[in-house]
Amino acid sequence: MTAYDTGSSGFNIGVAIGKAFKDKHGTDVRVLPAGNDVARLAPLKGGRAQISAMGIGVYFAQEGVFEFGVKEWGPQPLRLLMASSACNAISPDPGLIPYQKPQPRDMRPDMVIHDAMGESDPRLWVPLSEHVAVRPLQFNVTLGQYTHVLRVTRAGLIARHRHSGGVHGLVFKGRWHYLEHDWVAEEGSYIWEPPGETHTLVVPEGCTEMVTLFQVSGSLTYVDPQGAVTGYDDVFTRLDKARAHYAAAGLGENYVERFIR
Repeated sequence: MTAYDTGSSGFNIGVAIGKAFKDKHGTDVRVLPAGNDVARLAPLKGGRAQISAMGIGVYFAQEGVFEFGVKEWGPQPLRLLMASSACNAISPDPGLIPYQKPQPRDMRPDMVIHDAMGESDPRLWVPLSEHVAVRPLQFNVTLGQYTHVLRVTRAGLIARHRHSGGVHGLVFKGRWHYLEHDWVAEEGSYIWEPPGETHTLVVPEGCTEMVTLFQVSGSLTYVDPQGAVTGYDDVFTRLDKARAHYAAAGLGENYVERFIR
């Protein structure tokens, strides 16, 4: 069967259903995680799965709208076994209807990550050093951009680097600052960092855990205090690190594909 992505409640429900079948009937049920509605329904269409645990995508497929509003997703020999349509009830407001036309042919699929904080599986966090790890959310190889949650579990200097592109940040927990500035980013702070700036990231004493969402455009060039280059990172090096980690952690190197756009 197909279900929502690894770590989601939908995936966990699918696993629980599989266990119930195993306990009752001795039958193995393989749960195939998928990141969007098309990916969940395509294995049924192709005969590679017999059942799918869907969400609102059931309604979209039934009505032939959004990503299912194309010729290849016309009538299919599939059967709806069970549905809860409370959230899709017809509204008394006639204006509350979905867009009825197909989306652009070459548009990339949506990306929804239900466990963005990686709480369901510690293997989702990619270690960068002993006390620094990131939870990847997106690798945009077209824009040269990556988005991740950074977690640091020690105080001290984390990295000194120069940005080739802008950076957006949002602090979820703890606090941090740059030695080159007099401001401190704390829980709830939003930060924008301009292209070209070089700064030194420090987690202050007394902060045992710092968690921040970063969206990074371009590359990071690591430098010493005098500006001599010591290394670099970009979307491709971060992608390689994530791929290697997921392969070593047992999730498979292809696990990273769901984050690529």
